[in-house]
Amino acid sequence: MIYTSGGPFRFLWPVGRQQMREKARRAVLLPSGSMKECLRVAVAAVAALGIIYLLYQYLATPRAYTVVRPPVLHVLREEYNVWPPFIGRLPHTQEWYTNECFDGRTSEDLVEIFGSLIPTWAESPHPECQEAYSRFQELYEVHQRVSGPLEMPNSFAEKVQGWLGGDEMFREKVDKQMIIHIFHPLMSEHTVYNPVRAQRPMPDTGQNIFEWVSERAAKTKASCDFCRFNTQTAADKFGRHETKDTVRISNTFKMEAHHSMVVPSHVHHPLHLPRDLLVHLFEDATQWFFDVGQQEPHFIYPNLAWDTLFHAGASQIHPHIHMMLAPDHYYGSMEGLRTAAQVYYRTTGRNYFSSLVTIHDTLGLTVEYGDAVALSSLGGKGDLEVVFLCDYPSRDFFSLIYFTVQAYHDTFSQPCKSLAGAWPALGTSRNASVGRLPAIARMVSRGDCASLRADFSTFEIFQAVYRPHTPWQVAAAIRKAIEKYDK
Repeated sequence: MIYTSGGPFRFLWPVGRQQMREKARRAVLLPSGSMKECLRVAVAAVAALGIIYLLYQYLATPRAYTVVRPPVLHVLREEYNVWPPFIGRLPHTQEWYTNECFDGRTSEDLVEIFGSLIPTWAESPHPECQEAYSRFQELYEVHQRVSGPLEMPNSFAEKVQGWLGGDEMFREKVDKQMIIHIFHPLMSEHTVYNPVRAQRPMPDTGQNIFEWVSERAAKTKASCDFCRFNTQTAADKFGRHETKDTVRISNTFKMEAHHSMVVPSHVHHPLHLPRDLLVHLFEDATQWFFDVGQQEPHFIYPNLAWDTLFHAGASQIHPHIHMMLAPDHYYGSMEGLRTAAQVYYRTTGRNYFSSLVTIHDTLGLTVEYGDAVALSSLGGKGDLEVVFLCDYPSRDFFSLIYFTVQAYHDTFSQPCKSLAGAWPALGTSRNASVGRLPAIARMVSRGDCASLRADFSTFEIFQAVYRPHTPWQVAAAIRKAIEKYDK
């Protein structure tokens, strides 16, 4: 017997096949030609069966298919670099900038500043003034618009004139309102100034706001949980840490895995925080970050929050500062600042925060205290916004916050305020080194504490922030507070 290969099959053919054919032909008495025809039919049938079998095997046998999957999408975030060092030192006096960049002219009038002084700055021949103006153009868009005339019934015109202090030229003011828009593209922050709008009527409770706060403090002291922190607050694995005038406690309803607070141990009134006590509160909050970071080294991003009084969102009258340590990045607008700083570095090669200082210093909107600097912000999140910057959180940094709090109280009668802070990332890992923030805090006023009217509307939440006070007024108030309280 011999075997021949035929694809996936093996056909068995007998030896002496010619003799077998002859026997078969004689058995059926077929002629020789008919026998050949039969063989052709048989071969064709076998081939057809073979094809059918092959198709069956191909279709029935499991096979590995190549599945086309969509590419894995990564979160669209900036990859951070190591930035140039932050420089917060002010190289010149305000008098130098006035003479070199503004042709010896100064003003606190917004219309004159944006209509005349800033164009003068743009044409200054001094190289440092030119460099500062270039950075101003990189970070801010300024647009000035003038409204058109209005038609008013006489009765309403008299009312508007009263709102504007009885000014006989009130129609000219109302019919030609200079509206100044400042847009910060990297942060998408939009701020509007209009000196006429600042004089519009607002609800007035007629109360002395500081007496109102004292009344609330007196009413809540007996039931205050923070005044009885040993029995009415929680503690986590880090326990309660007491100093002579502060105590750290755990937040019961947390925003983060590591979320604690520091409170004054013997002061309940939210406005009775002398300088040393406020500095101690911030120092104890900072120490908490280091203590937690030693046991949880992958939690490296320090976040702080401090709201004063209910109108600002505080849950209790008793002063308290929140501390939260995050493992992946800072929160909200602080991470937004970090992203903006990375985009700015990638585009210009410069440190974003150093450029902020340069711009505000040229405009007379910086206040330096020791190794810290406060910027009375051109834009921002709310009225009276001040940005505090320092290479590391220090006593000077915390003192500058204290002086600004006093300026809020003394000049603007604004005890309700909100502050958010972000300290430099902890440790020496690569994540702690790239996109490194300086110590930064942002503080804004939260409006009339006694008013039922909220300080945030659709404008502020989704569109643009209107600021009734100018940043030049705020800078002047901080300088005045330092003169009064720096003893």
